[in-house]
Amino acid sequence: MDRPKRISIADLDETVRSYPPEVRADKGRLIFTLAVTIISHFFGRQWIEDNVIQDAAHSRPTGFF
Repeated sequence: MDRPKRISIADLDETVRSYPPEVRADKGRLIFTLAVTIISHFFGRQWIEDNVIQDAAHSRPTGFF
């Protein structure tokens, strides 16, 4: 398995600029979204779905991890 590429500050800046204005305007939402993006980069989308994002039925415990 190949290792994911390293994330530079320029990569993070570009990623933040790609978020919708309503995400960039809300500091808490921006920090959460960027954190999920970084974790997803290294662990993959399925890991995020299984461990961070609440499912539609809200069957997972509150919070995340």
